[in-house]
Amino acid sequence: MQNNKKSPFFSVVITTYNRPHLLPHALKSVIDQTFEDYEIIIINDGSSHDYSEFEKSIANRQFIRYYKTENQGRSQARNFGIAKASGDYICLLDDDDQYELIHLETLHYEIISYHSPVALFHTKPKRVLNGIPIVKKHEFIQGTSDNSTKNNVLKVIYNIEAIHSTAIHNSIFKEERFSDYLTHGEDTDLFVRIAIKYPIISINKVTVIYNLHDNNTSTWSNESALSYYITSLYFYNKYKDVLPYSYISTRIAKFALALAELNKTQTKLAFKYILTCIRFRPKILCSTYIYKLTLHVILLILKK
Repeated sequence: MQNNKKSPFFSVVITTYNRPHLLPHALKSVIDQTFEDYEIIIINDGSSHDYSEFEKSIANRQFIRYYKTENQGRSQARNFGIAKASGDYICLLDDDDQYELIHLETLHYEIISYHSPVALFHTKPKRVLNGIPIVKKHEFIQGTSDNSTKNNVLKVIYNIEAIHSTAIHNSIFKEERFSDYLTHGEDTDLFVRIAIKYPIISINKVTVIYNLHDNNTSTWSNESALSYYITSLYFYNKYKDVLPYSYISTRIAKFALALAELNKTQTKLAFKYILTCIRFRPKILCSTYIYKLTLHVILLILKK
């Protein structure tokens, strides 16, 4: 942990909202790091839950700065913490996730080996669903050795699985911040904007724990489905020249299926979105989303 006046190598920005029971675990995972040149900035995004016990526990820790703001959403909370950061590289962490012991040490080693470039570095996460590890083989898209926009965007789309696996050079945030327009996919949006301008460097090591819950895996609501669709159209309109059509069409197809499952009267509208996907990428006809949507419609017909 960084205690002198020199700027730390890392600033770790932790955001929390109404989860005082989880925040200590996230914080401990940072404090226990084998690499110690860091500062910790905690942003409480206007929580209504009681954090008084946690606040007492960190009162005398000078390397931790704690701020409570009005509730503005996670993007604004992260941007607030980033603005307070003084480290060379900024790392992000949600209150329900953790770092493995060697996370910062691994990032530091790779950053130094690349001579501390203005870039985004990232590692791999271990996924855990309701306390049970998910065995998922995920091979990195290696791409080419150059840092072309296309190559960098592919790394963002296919390699970065968790926001807290990243370390981003502080100077990048003088130009780019999290969008307050999006409530879904705001991290991918930021990473794509970074990839267009700066190198993306993938580290093929698992160094973070990504805790999944039932409410952030397969459960849809009207609000989450709409948010997902808004983000998909936003990506298409803003990044259609750099994002693969396969990525955009799959996102919209996934939304169409969610729409049909949530509201039986919206099945025709769901097919309209599927036709949009087919226009983007005819191969989408072979995807599981099309099969599931077709099966859904057949079942509706049989019930009549």
